[in-house]
Amino acid sequence: MTRPAEQSVQAGGRCVPRNSATMIAAKSWSDERRDPSAGKGGVPISHILGFRVAVGSHPLEMNQIPRAPRARQRRSLVFQVTVLYNHPEDPAKFDAHYDEVHAPLATTIPGLQRYTVSRPGPGPDGAKPPYYLVAVLEFESEAAYGAGMSGPEGKAAVADLANFATAGAAVMAGSAVSVV
Repeated sequence: MTRPAEQSVQAGGRCVPRNSATMIAAKSWSDERRDPSAGKGGVPISHILGFRVAVGSHPLEMNQIPRAPRARQRRSLVFQVTVLYNHPEDPAKFDAHYDEVHAPLATTIPGLQRYTVSRPGPGPDGAKPPYYLVAVLEFESEAAYGAGMSGPEGKAAVADLANFATAGAAVMAGSAVSVV
């Protein structure tokens, strides 16, 4: 007797090996069933096949039923500070100070949960980006932001701006929602 993994199924004039996904589809299990190879709890069959299998369908005629839209994940609310740095006169000097002094200094601000930095490239038309560097800092709340920035670490980070951001920077702050 052959094991299920070694069996094959004739589909559309070609022989397709039966793995757990094709076997499950061939047996016409409902979307509520779980893949036994996925361990305890398993994975919904629809995640394996990419579509839902209709109960009672012929093993080789899998009816594709459109999936219901996935429930949106719970959105998380944070307080976000975005700093848009203008193009410096000396980019090498700016980068050295930002990477070696300012960024490590900013990471010490109490309550900081996430800190990302990007250096935008040219636009699709090759145009120079409007900003040289974009920094995004996230805090749990506006209160956490206020507490962190009023402490010695926050004050030191703000004071350090004069040492490298001589071309200026725009700061925007407010609540942000994580959509995905």
